[in-house]
Amino acid sequence: MQINTQTITTDFHNTRVRVLPEYDVFIHTSDGTRIPAHTSILASVSPVFENILEQPRKQRSSERIIKINGVPSTAVTAFISFLYSSRCTEDEMDKYGIHLLALSHVYNVPQLKQKCIKGLVQRLTVENVVDVLQLARLCDAPDLRLRCMKLLANHFNAVQKSEGWKFLTKHDPWLELDILHFMDESETRREKLRRHREEQGLYAELSEAMECLEHICTEGCTDVGPYHVEVDRERKPCSKFSTCQGLQLLIRHFATCKRRVKGGCWRCKRMWQLFRLHSYVCQQIDDSCNVPLCRNTFFMENLQQWIYSNLSKGAKGRIDSAWCDYWATACHCFWTWRNKEIHDAEFTRPIYAMQHVYRRVNDYYQANKTNRLMRIKNDMLVYISWKPPCGSYVKLNTDGACKDQNRGGCGGIIRGSQGEWLGGFARGLGNCSAIIAELWGVAEGLSYARRLGFTAVELNVDSVVVVQAIKTGRFSSSVGLPLVKHIRRMLDLDWEIKIEHAYRESNKCADAMANIGCHLDRETIFYDSCPISIKELLLADELGITTPRIISM
Repeated sequence: MQINTQTITTDFHNTRVRVLPEYDVFIHTSDGTRIPAHTSILASVSPVFENILEQPRKQRSSERIIKINGVPSTAVTAFISFLYSSRCTEDEMDKYGIHLLALSHVYNVPQLKQKCIKGLVQRLTVENVVDVLQLARLCDAPDLRLRCMKLLANHFNAVQKSEGWKFLTKHDPWLELDILHFMDESETRREKLRRHREEQGLYAELSEAMECLEHICTEGCTDVGPYHVEVDRERKPCSKFSTCQGLQLLIRHFATCKRRVKGGCWRCKRMWQLFRLHSYVCQQIDDSCNVPLCRNTFFMENLQQWIYSNLSKGAKGRIDSAWCDYWATACHCFWTWRNKEIHDAEFTRPIYAMQHVYRRVNDYYQANKTNRLMRIKNDMLVYISWKPPCGSYVKLNTDGACKDQNRGGCGGIIRGSQGEWLGGFARGLGNCSAIIAELWGVAEGLSYARRLGFTAVELNVDSVVVVQAIKTGRFSSSVGLPLVKHIRRMLDLDWEIKIEHAYRESNKCADAMANIGCHLDRETIFYDSCPISIKELLLADELGITTPRIISM
């Protein structure tokens, strides 16, 4: 193709024609445009140009030519103009900001790169954010990438409708996973911050309530005070604490309420909790504290003695059952609720906890009576082992884990029909719940199998909730729903995927890889060979060693 010999004369050339020598190099663009320049200027601004110009020419008589393809000629002209003048107009940034960022990165012009990053941040929209994000990743622009990620997380529903996102989901699943991971972490950080603020507010209120309680029980106030102190009957608002008047009303109600003993008054329960909290934090060693029940043995009893005394009590309750049954059921409920609050962001405790415990105890006694009539056991002992894939399929086992301080990780292993190692991965996820870690394990495992070129995969996951979510496309948590949609899109690609639930006993290798991921700092490690730490587990699966498990029929 014959190159157009048109010479573009720009303003910066005209202003410097008196001091600069003749042009000694030409920039050729994709459409054949020739842009004249000076080797001294290009070499002084860009080390990449300097290396290109230092290379010997084939013929000394031939002119120097540098080819810049893949970028519009007008964008190249603006780029060369900046090398001469160190200026870039707003109009040029509007039209060629993306192209100038790519050129500044390729030819190592940091001053222009910073200007482009700043300009593109100001021009980010829902329509171009995906394209800019891809460029920011390629051009090593972390600040621009972070701004794009934040815009995506805040306007994800709108971004999903853009053409850039539709192209991304089809051609770049790894970047889509990074976006979903960032959104997951962002949602977790916001939830953690919200809970922290609520806790700080609650601590501040409780601290003021404790000080106010001591003030009332020691000095006395407008309505309530110790018996040896004369209270002020002028009924002026307390100037020391904003909660003083309300707390006095609560104390007066607590002293006269007839439902307090039976536990049916919610105001008395609040007062009882304040007394108990004070007994925990009170620093007075002797019995000089005037707050009621401050040295009550029920609050100060040793934990082991407290557990023993509650398990030993046999007093009958409302439904003719022993106190120890109430107490044990309540402990189990509290422990279950605590675990669900940690691992399930959507869970909330029952509002009427006492009634819930009563129902559980009643259900226990009813089931126990029924069990006495029917002694037929429906449980069966089975032996679980890892099963190799069928035919030309490969077996993908994935798992997710959540360790200390909610540090999540996921991992997986791909094996052949003989149990041979084909690949494995482990990824750190930062703060997340266990169920989200399970979903990330499936998404990473499918992406890894796709990258290795496998077209027939048996996927085994030890979480029934994850398997049901993937098959139905429904998930209770808004944080994990984008991951479920991403996994279902991957299942619709041109390959065969069989997803099945597997017991934990047959998923030990994947669990070990997930534990490795929990100790990683948001990075992914791929293993071409089996890590030393799980070789014994891999050998046990290959030999078909079984593990007993009791399952309900």
